[in-house]
Amino acid sequence: MNMSTLLKGATILALSSTTAMAGGLDRSGQPTSIIFEDGQYLQFSAATVRPNVSGTFTANATGAAVGTSGNGQSDYGFFGMGYRGETKDGSIGYAIIYDEPYGSDVSYGAGTGAGAALNGLGGEVSTQALTFLGQYNFGNGFSAHGGIRAQQGDATAALPTALVSARTGGTVNTPYSVSGSASTAYGGVLGAAYERPEIALRVAATYSTAIDHDVNFVETVGGATTVRAGSLEFPESLNLEFQSGINQSTLVFGSVRWANYSDFRIAPPTFTGAAGGPLVSFTDDAMAYSLGVARRINENFAVSVSLGYEAGTDTASPSYFSPADGRSSIALAGIFNAGSAEITAGVRYTDLGDENVALGNTITGNFTDNEAISIGVQIGFQL
Repeated sequence: MNMSTLLKGATILALSSTTAMAGGLDRSGQPTSIIFEDGQYLQFSAATVRPNVSGTFTANATGAAVGTSGNGQSDYGFFGMGYRGETKDGSIGYAIIYDEPYGSDVSYGAGTGAGAALNGLGGEVSTQALTFLGQYNFGNGFSAHGGIRAQQGDATAALPTALVSARTGGTVNTPYSVSGSASTAYGGVLGAAYERPEIALRVAATYSTAIDHDVNFVETVGGATTVRAGSLEFPESLNLEFQSGINQSTLVFGSVRWANYSDFRIAPPTFTGAAGGPLVSFTDDAMAYSLGVARRINENFAVSVSLGYEAGTDTASPSYFSPADGRSSIALAGIFNAGSAEITAGVRYTDLGDENVALGNTITGNFTDNEAISIGVQIGFQL
């Protein structure tokens, strides 16, 4: 098992433990690392995530407990695959990547006391993307890569009467729901890298443009349904990634990802007009960091461990869709080399940051001690 193979397996730890829009809606991190493989390479990955996010409600005047929310997050999974090839002289590489870059699964139904006000709150965002990349190697360790990303998706949300009333200042006192399918839209990808294969060194930067979708929002308020046109823009982002061998058996790796969520809005026209603001928005951009080490045990097996961190905003969440503030994680993986195939299995534990969310002016939901468990598998084939 060479140093390159060692990192292929280690990257499975990019599998997401995002839940309820923590870190925006990021799930896959929009990976492009397959473009740096040698020759022809085929890769499949899958992950499942089991979040547990619940809160206790207290009366603001007395601090007395007055209810619980129950777990408001649904288990989810996602899938990715990619193919990489190159020209005969190896100077030009190309790749096709499928991933599910953004998503959210929210469903409340077990609240008690004041927490019963959340029962019926739900939301789902799902996306699929195909990325077409080309890469040119300049022959001195430097390369450039870029291409186009095609993306589509859909979203649904439902708010019970109590939350609609709270968001509209009491002017609307009925349940609300919305659905919308985003048109296929396109964005650009541009990046550069420097590599020194003899020490397994690579530093790469990849920028992805925002993708703006046209959406027909189907909104139902108190039994009356309207269909109005709108838009949904998924954020621009920048991924910085590095790896380096520190001896013949050990590799360090890490990444920084920025995504421009401060400009992200889900703003169905009818709801936004009644509430004086969007259904979902974020006050800050997302910054996520990871750092890890992989160690070869023998020619066929290696292990890796990585830490992840995303800073909280230390502000009350404007929405029960996202009752977590920041996160930290630890991930472990085993990497098995079977000739032309590399098989990796990984598990990640994520501690989700505490968050307080107001329910009207008299009750606060205190979401603490929340977590997520992620399990992922990746299989790669040298063709």
